[in-house]
Amino acid sequence: LYSLLSDVGQLQLSDTDAVMERVKTYIEQHYREELSIRVLAGEAGTSERHFIRLFKQKYGISAIEYLTEYRIRQARSLMLPHTNYELKDIAAYVGYKDIPYFRRKFKQITGVAPATFMRNAKLKIVAYHGSLIGALLTLNIIPCAAPADHPWTEYYRRKYEPGAVLPLAQDDDTRIQQLALLHPDIILGLEQSLSPDIQQQLQELAPTYLVSWLRMDWRTQLRFIGKCLNKAKETAAWLDKYERKAEAVRADLDHELAKDKFLIARISGQKITVLSDRSLGEVLYDD
Repeated sequence: LYSLLSDVGQLQLSDTDAVMERVKTYIEQHYREELSIRVLAGEAGTSERHFIRLFKQKYGISAIEYLTEYRIRQARSLMLPHTNYELKDIAAYVGYKDIPYFRRKFKQITGVAPATFMRNAKLKIVAYHGSLIGALLTLNIIPCAAPADHPWTEYYRRKYEPGAVLPLAQDDDTRIQQLALLHPDIILGLEQSLSPDIQQQLQELAPTYLVSWLRMDWRTQLRFIGKCLNKAKETAAWLDKYERKAEAVRADLDHELAKDKFLIARISGQKITVLSDRSLGEVLYDD
């Protein structure tokens, strides 16, 4: 019995990744409550000073910073077009009793004031090509229309309710007819995938911004889209968080992995799909 308990104790001490994951999950489940370092360190079963160091080492940000970011993320999901909540109710729901403090934290994380974010969220934005959906979701924008063949996974169906997204037909003529009835505010498309004639028809429906797939890497594309949608500050704030997270992951990886060869695949149901687009390469290999 002594040996068994000793082994368990050593495992708990050495398996800090699992402990930090448990604390992160605890934050996500209790983010509406008043959480302190003392509470979170108690959940981890370690001292406050040790917990602060371990969490920052694991995720690249402090536990309180993660709590703030998670609260603001939940607040943004309550500001989308299909919702109709008042700002004070949103702030209270995600754990902020002080409205001015909530406004400051929201702008600190997203780059814009809550009122500006809510106003921009009401715009009807079309993702004419499926590969642009990721950039919109990054900016917390759910497109009002997107290609019907986009592979919305179960994760996205739970998180973003894509059932409210108008599924666009495969051929351009039918898509133009669908969008004419939709009256969108903005259309995003891929420059190399649209003929000059289709580009002209889209411009007649709504301001149309074309992203270059050949001349831009994913960061440049995201900044371009953010500028077009008047979300340059939100884009810069998101990229800053991304860079910090990527740096933390790089530091945590075993450098011996660089000597191996990888094949990235998605397993869904009975299908195995090899993923080979450029963005994945830039993120998973370069970053």
